[in-house]
Amino acid sequence: EIYEKAGIPCEFVGHPLLDQVKISASRETLRSQFDIQPHQTAIGLLPGSRSKEVSRILPIMMETALHLRKSIPNTIFFLTQSQNVDPHIYDQIMSRYPDLRVRRFGRYLYDLAAAMDFALVTSGTATLETTLLGTPFFLLYKTSWSTYFLGKCLIRVPYLGLANLLAGKNIIPEFIQNNLNPQTIAKKAETLLSNRKLYEDMKTALFNIRRMLGDEGASARAAKSVLEFLFSNTAPKKLSAVNRKCNHAAVDVDKLPH
Repeated sequence: EIYEKAGIPCEFVGHPLLDQVKISASRETLRSQFDIQPHQTAIGLLPGSRSKEVSRILPIMMETALHLRKSIPNTIFFLTQSQNVDPHIYDQIMSRYPDLRVRRFGRYLYDLAAAMDFALVTSGTATLETTLLGTPFFLLYKTSWSTYFLGKCLIRVPYLGLANLLAGKNIIPEFIQNNLNPQTIAKKAETLLSNRKLYEDMKTALFNIRRMLGDEGASARAAKSVLEFLFSNTAPKKLSAVNRKCNHAAVDVDKLPH
C-alpha cells in the first residue's frame, strides 16, 4: 500500500519465512519427543537474541513463570537461548530461581515452539515465527527509557508486534516497558489457557495471519518477477518513472545498464 500510494510499481510475492518455518512431525509426535506429557501445560520463554534484551526481559519472564506455576498445575517451562548471548548471562539470571525447573535449549527450535501450548516472546522475528507455527503467545518488550521515548516520538504505529500490525488489530496482548508486570501477565495467561474459546480464537487469528503472507516460494516468485520486469519492453520507461519519484536516492537508475 505504501508503494502504491507513492506511485511505485510493486508486486506482493509472499514472505520468505514461510519457506523456513516448518516442523518435522505432528504436534502430538513432537510433544512426545520433547517429553511433554498429555496432562502438562508447556510454556516457552523466548527472551530475545541480544544481551541487553535478555538481561531486561528474562527476569520478568521468570517471575511470570513463578506465578503461572502456582496457578496452573503441571506446568513445564522451556527456555530458548540465543547463540549471540553469553551463556553466563542466562546462568546468572536462572540462579535466582533455583526452585523453578526450566529446560534450556541452545537456540529457537521450530519443533519445540510448535509443541508448546503457550509462549512469552520478546518483540522481534520470533513473534512472526511463533505466529506462523500457530502457538498462542504474549509479546513482551523493554528497552532503555531514552530509546523508548525516542521511539514513541518517531514511530506512528498502533502496535509493536508484527502479528498485530498485520492483522490491523490487537490479537496478541502486548506488554511493553512499564506495563511489564509479571502478576498481570500471568493472570492474563491463566485466563487464556483456561478459556478454550479465547484460546481457539487466538489460534484462528494466527492461522489467518499466515494466510495473509501468501504461499511458500516467495524468493523464487520475486526473482521471476524481477526477470520479467527487466526483460519487458517497458522496463526502461518504468525505471525512469521510478527514478524521478526517488530523485533523492544515491543511485541514478537511468544510468544503470539495461
